[in-house]
Amino acid sequence: DDLDSGKSGQRPIGLCKGDKARIIASSKDKYRITDGGAWMTVEGDVAQKAVAAEFPCNIEGCFVGMLVGKFVTDSGVETVFPIGTEYTFVAPEHGVISFSINDTVWYDNKWSLTIEPG
Repeated sequence: DDLDSGKSGQRPIGLCKGDKARIIASSKDKYRITDGGAWMTVEGDVAQKAVAAEFPCNIEGCFVGMLVGKFVTDSGVETVFPIGTEYTFVAPEHGVISFSINDTVWYDNKWSLTIEPG
């Protein structure tokens, strides 16, 4: 399935408590997150850790521009986590998982990336 690198919170999928979601993303597609910026893959710019609070994913292992996931439980608890090329997520409660590029603004992003079924 394709994601648009210029939007946040895409492809929402409902999960039940204990469900496993194996996410595999293509590392061959390239995009950039700033006009004239470096081209990158779903791994993001590994030279730039995303530690600032304005990034959706700003924990250890999160890089600027990488593919990240967001899980929001039915009770409203939100968890954002790094994906990169592959990640297996286990739902701690019933909720919805979605995906985006780890960026602070999306209007200037170029190209699309492809998430391949696995």
